[in-house]
Amino acid sequence: MNANADLIKNIHSGKLDELPLAFFPNASIKGYCRTILDNDSLCLFLKNVSNVFESGERAYLWRTLADHVFLGRVKPSEFIESVR
Repeated sequence: MNANADLIKNIHSGKLDELPLAFFPNASIKGYCRTILDNDSLCLFLKNVSNVFESGERAYLWRTLADHVFLGRVKPSEFIESVR
């Protein structure tokens, strides 16, 4: 079992040794949901979206952040700044 599968198994069982920095629902893009991030997660993802390695995950995160602009939770300038 790879490390990612172990992490998912531990999340489902509630047996995490430490909490992840953030948890992004529907990251495997198996369906659609509107994800409303808390303020800490918004800050983390705005600062690190460009560091997400997997392109599908990164695209889904960009879409979620753009939705937060539409909802008025993120300023357009903050969204643009996150490109850097």
